[in-house]
Amino acid sequence: MFLYKFWKSLSLEIYNDKIAKSGVRVIHKALQEAQDRNHNHFDSEHIFFAIAELEEPLFVEVMQRLNLDPQAIFDAFDTHLDSGNYSGQEMKMSESLRTLLASAVKNARSERRRLAQVQDFFIASFQEEKSFPSKFFQQCGVESATAIQIIRDCKHLIGLHDREPYTSKLRRRPRNNEDKNEGNCRIIIGNKDFNQ
Repeated sequence: MFLYKFWKSLSLEIYNDKIAKSGVRVIHKALQEAQDRNHNHFDSEHIFFAIAELEEPLFVEVMQRLNLDPQAIFDAFDTHLDSGNYSGQEMKMSESLRTLLASAVKNARSERRRLAQVQDFFIASFQEEKSFPSKFFQQCGVESATAIQIIRDCKHLIGLHDREPYTSKLRRRPRNNEDKNEGNCRIIIGNKDFNQ
């Protein structure tokens, strides 16, 4: 019920006939993540984190092909989402997420598909230059064109965990009030320090 309320309040109903079930599943997971963390706005990093969780085989393979540690990237996004930059009363959608959704639909159309699917959202995460995911990967030295090609090459992994047994490789950090980082988010991967 709450998802329908947010879907409507965020004006997402304009995407009802533009997003495939797999894309809707990602949006619902991202909305659930935002609500679970008491966030007041819905952003592109919520979508990226939802893709990592729902389509783990795809996420892991893409990160490995980019020579990145999937667990470190997953933890960095988890830490960023815990950073405390999302507090407030009413859920709103960021401009960067609006652009990402439009890009996902455009990506589907460019591939001659009517409905945007998971890979379209994943690709759009690297295309939307003002989004946290895009900036983060630029700082990691990842070229968006390279990441997009790898996602296209790995799209056969979408839904793999639904088709055959899959052992999860990602572990979520324990979340409780004591572990919560209150705005002093410090992300370090390898020798790169990503200060927020």
